[in-house]
Amino acid sequence: MTLTVDDRFQIEDTCKRLVWAIDRHDWALAKAQFSSPVTLDYTELFGGEEETLAPATIIERWSSFLPKLKATQHTLSNFLISGSSESAQCYSYVDGFHYLPNSRGEDYWNIKGYYTQRLVKENGRWIIAYMKLSPIYQSGNVQLLAIAQS
Repeated sequence: MTLTVDDRFQIEDTCKRLVWAIDRHDWALAKAQFSSPVTLDYTELFGGEEETLAPATIIERWSSFLPKLKATQHTLSNFLISGSSESAQCYSYVDGFHYLPNSRGEDYWNIKGYYTQRLVKENGRWIIAYMKLSPIYQSGNVQLLAIAQS
């Protein structure tokens, strides 16, 4: 069975809820957008290998350094969604702005790219099982996250 209009809305909403929750440090809401486990792939940005993790582990990592930033804003747009009634793939542009006054370079890091997210429907809800960031462009202080973690 193909995706309904309601499925498409819920898929887009799940992806938006995740970045909204991250920017507001609403870790319970962020965690609720993930399946268990979930695979994260940031290899095109940071190197290494994709990781399959429990949502709690992801939230523990993010909550350990993102609140140290003065502000973040992640904006998603241009959603392309395909799939069936039980699994779907969502592509979206992402514009991630990060701000932290510091003495080691620019006070901001901005990354533009796109997410590839695979979602599954569990208990009537669409949740993220896979998320990959493919960067296109970066500006500012690319070390800002490392500064926040130090």
